[in-house]
Amino acid sequence: MDRFDVSRKIPYSRNAFIRRAQMSHDKSIFLVVEGRVNDPYFANKLCSSSEKISRAGFKVLKVEDIGKTNDQEPTGGKDAVLALFAHCKNMNKLEQKNKKGKVSFAFLLDRDMQHITGGRRRSKHISYTHYADTEAHIFFTARQRESIMLAASLDQDSVLGVDSYLESWYTELANDWRPWIEACYVAEATHSRSWVKSSHPKSLVHTGKDNRTLDSQKLDQAYIAIRSNSPLNDSIYEKKKRHVLEKIEAVYSRGEQKTLLKGKWIPPRLAEAMKKFFKESNSEVTQWHDEAFGSSLTRCFSAHIDTGKKENARIIRRIEDLI
Repeated sequence: MDRFDVSRKIPYSRNAFIRRAQMSHDKSIFLVVEGRVNDPYFANKLCSSSEKISRAGFKVLKVEDIGKTNDQEPTGGKDAVLALFAHCKNMNKLEQKNKKGKVSFAFLLDRDMQHITGGRRRSKHISYTHYADTEAHIFFTARQRESIMLAASLDQDSVLGVDSYLESWYTELANDWRPWIEACYVAEATHSRSWVKSSHPKSLVHTGKDNRTLDSQKLDQAYIAIRSNSPLNDSIYEKKKRHVLEKIEAVYSRGEQKTLLKGKWIPPRLAEAMKKFFKESNSEVTQWHDEAFGSSLTRCFSAHIDTGKKENARIIRRIEDLI
């Protein structure tokens, strides 16, 4: 039996899923992920790169393929993963024993904004992406040059210098969009249910062809919307807002602003950035695979994830420690 598989559909209730894991004779790690698009491949890539995890055997599962205990519980996403974690913990089943040895459940979640707003669960069974979400984590821990070569269908000489260029580009995007990033974090921290949210594919307070020109009036409107849709009183709202902005200032001061970027913000802008790269680098490249470039970016970067990067190595070590 293949020991390195990714679940497509597990028609089992939670308890049946737990029993199935307990009876496994060739897998020691059952890793549950929240997303259906990038998460399974990313998790499988990390686990398969570890000799210890590979030798022990593992299975990656999408949380949406595991049943829930009642209709009020979420079907997918982070909340569903945390509900499954709580269920396993309450049943004292996060670690089990069988004839082969120990079987452990692991859970991989998007960090989202919780490194600033708080709320991350502390458990050796839960790992978070270092960056905002799986997609962002993939972009920032992949081998940049090889990923661009594949997406643009170019040779290595055509993309010389792209690594440093992209690093600067990520930083510039985070700098330009700082007002929008701050507004999104404030909205999250103050439980505001307004149109200001990071799920949008671009900044809603910037305009222009490249969406980099700040519209001060829209920014004012954003904070009005955040405040009017937050259930907090003025004192607590201002305290949380100030706390979030101070933490974000510290991130920028450390030069770590790209850690605030959402993965979905990157692909639509990277095609334009590459056009600029070829123009500014005096490259002889005039023809490249630009039509499908944006839509293929995430998969091309996924294909070149560097599992040796410290952000990935940390997740791998946490999973290895469960064996």
